[in-house]
Amino acid sequence: MMDNRKLIYMLVGVFLVISAVAITGIIAARGAIGSDANLNIERAGDKVRNNTLTVTGTGKISVKPDVAYLEVGVRTLDKDAKKAQDENKAIMNTIMTKLSSLNIEEKDIQTSTYSIWPRYHYSNNRENLEGYEVENMLRITVRRIDSVGDVLDAISKEGANRSHGISFGILNTDAIYEQALEKAIDEAKSKAEVMANKAGVTIHKPLAIYEGNPPREIYPSSMDGRYSVEYEMDGDGRVPIAAGQLEIEAHVTIVYGVR
Repeated sequence: MMDNRKLIYMLVGVFLVISAVAITGIIAARGAIGSDANLNIERAGDKVRNNTLTVTGTGKISVKPDVAYLEVGVRTLDKDAKKAQDENKAIMNTIMTKLSSLNIEEKDIQTSTYSIWPRYHYSNNRENLEGYEVENMLRITVRRIDSVGDVLDAISKEGANRSHGISFGILNTDAIYEQALEKAIDEAKSKAEVMANKAGVTIHKPLAIYEGNPPREIYPSSMDGRYSVEYEMDGDGRVPIAAGQLEIEAHVTIVYGVR
């Protein structure tokens, strides 16, 4: 009986050893397969990286602005708030009439700010009300650049005494931007040809083309694709205005296949 039990125990032990060896072999085999797969993937990735050429290009177009934006207005002061408002309104009405006579359309005149606030002065540690200030600002679009000085002269003589500056811009930037984009692509292509020639490879058709970031810039600029000029409104003499030039810039990134 004891001999039979020893025999059974021996057989079970041998079976367990064989099973353990088999399982270990399977795990090792799977590990080897996984390792080869990762290696292939990495090699595939290296192959992709080694068979591409990425270049960037920039295109710039300089143009004269064709529109001006004026931020001008009237500030009045009176101890009586209503009188300050009435005076401001009267001056602004004469300015609006003058703008109409200068062929500035209503759609090109917009109220940008209207505010009223008390103004104080301090004396002997006391706060004394000096009066109420009323400010009414207009945003005027001037579509004839050469008339900007005349417009400023005219409205200053009618009582305009506040200015937040002049901005110059371009009404249709899309067409000009497309020209800049073409130049950017040409520059990128030229770079790719030089680099490929030096590297001893041949470029093929682009695998991807990206419009750069930022896609559109206008220099010099202050806001909304315009640049500003500060001026004083004193009503004496013609205001000299120089519009200068704006620069529209485009960027691209091109990924070429090479071999």
